[in-house]
Amino acid sequence: MHLRKMNRRIIASVMFGLSLSVPNQNANCREFNSVHPNTPFIVSKGRFDKKIDTIFNLQGRPEISESLVALGENGDLQPFDRFVENLQRKSLLKFASYSINDSASGNDSTSGSSKSSTNSMPLAESNTPPKSSSELETPIPIVTQSDFLEDREILPHGPRQTLRKTTRLHFKRELDRRNSELQGKLIDYTNNHGANHRFFSEALQNERDMYVYLPPNYDPKLAYPLMIWLHGFTLDERSFFDLVPFLDQAMVAGKLPPMIVAAPDGSILGRVTTFNSGSFYLNTKAGRYEDYIQQDIWNLLHKQYLIRPEKNCHIMAGGSMGGYGAFNHAIKYRDRFGIVAGFIPPLNTRYEDCKGRYFGRFNPECVGMAERYRPNAPIAYFYGLIPIRQKRLIGPLYGKNSDVIGQLSKDNPIEMLDTFQVKPGQLEMFIGLARRDQFNLDAQADHFVYVARQRGLKVKVVEDPKGDHSTRTGIRFFPSFCEWIRPLIPPLSVPAAAKPATPPSISQTNSAELDSSVSPTKIQQSINPSIPKK
Repeated sequence: MHLRKMNRRIIASVMFGLSLSVPNQNANCREFNSVHPNTPFIVSKGRFDKKIDTIFNLQGRPEISESLVALGENGDLQPFDRFVENLQRKSLLKFASYSINDSASGNDSTSGSSKSSTNSMPLAESNTPPKSSSELETPIPIVTQSDFLEDREILPHGPRQTLRKTTRLHFKRELDRRNSELQGKLIDYTNNHGANHRFFSEALQNERDMYVYLPPNYDPKLAYPLMIWLHGFTLDERSFFDLVPFLDQAMVAGKLPPMIVAAPDGSILGRVTTFNSGSFYLNTKAGRYEDYIQQDIWNLLHKQYLIRPEKNCHIMAGGSMGGYGAFNHAIKYRDRFGIVAGFIPPLNTRYEDCKGRYFGRFNPECVGMAERYRPNAPIAYFYGLIPIRQKRLIGPLYGKNSDVIGQLSKDNPIEMLDTFQVKPGQLEMFIGLARRDQFNLDAQADHFVYVARQRGLKVKVVEDPKGDHSTRTGIRFFPSFCEWIRPLIPPLSVPAAAKPATPPSISQTNSAELDSSVSPTKIQQSINPSIPKK
């Protein structure tokens, strides 16, 4: 009850401009305050870019930032600029400005039990004890991004692209209207527009949805490159309906080579839900989603369209959860795919720093790997307030299996680099990361790039310093992606008959043997469920 009341006071102080003055909260505050009695503190679990200006305006002292120090989440004092960087990465809510004056320092720095000082600090909860003064004097060195990111592109600050969302997607005229705006054509394999055009998945044993985009001036006698686009968590194939204009415009302008783009539904229930919706495109207890992509989708596309056989003409790409699936599949099936791209992807699902903190900033000198599954540990916050816990994402995939960490490790892209012995030149990689990612996925990406570069692998990294975990940020990476991928794809070939490729059977030793069990009859059945099974 005490914590609830305290949180209400803090939120009210921000919303209504009330001043909140509290005594010193722990030993570090008292120690610092004895030397700097009038230095303001900011203790926060809040979103910096939207809230901090309000606090400064309420105080009437915008220049205060130059003299601020901050109390970190573990009770350690740190320079304000470093605190701001960590705060921007976490993107949480609840701001409080703590002004510590002489009277407070005189009364509270010498009196009060350790128990009362601990309980009066609801915003700096931690299981670790406050650091000693000796530890404060020798902080862990921070390695700059340039130390391990050689080929990095920083997006300039500018206006965000607006994404026009379709609100009446189920009406047929929405598909006709979208195609009238495109130079290419969007092919419907869904039940979204008044008729059921779904295809049957042998792997999932149900009907699934997919959109296929054909490039401008599409010629069915020509073989085209193929991109498989995987959507993110809490989304389905309908998100591609709003992204396809960006692909179309890039191909018309010659910035992106003409290619066929397939966007299948990767949700568990076949529809958008807040939770229990992310398959992560893996073979788990939720279903055989890896086989669904690499067998059902792959065979259907090669049966319906002419696809170029070159490895560098096959691209796996996706955003967020889809970026994870793209890297997972591309590493496993790199005899089939030569290019992979992830937009704000989770690339190390066991990430934590050397102190066991998931939200810790990446530092090669202080990085670790989670050794146990903590189902109730938060990995992000909806609207900066409602926690998203590990069990919401991992539970539907692995259940309450005691070997959850072992399963995560097997499918973890950063560990797969070693498991599958990825060598230089086997896979072209693109990563777009946002420095204000609410899930701290930019730290995961930094760790992945660091490990990849140690193996001699080339990774193109594009960074948005002010980007968060959103579709709008992902779209900002698209021009850089087009510029990067254009020279990697050979020019369009002369008419050629593309033979449908059969999916490789991936074993524990990463063998890529051809699966001859997929017969033409099964392929026809996957395209048209009405064909009777033999």
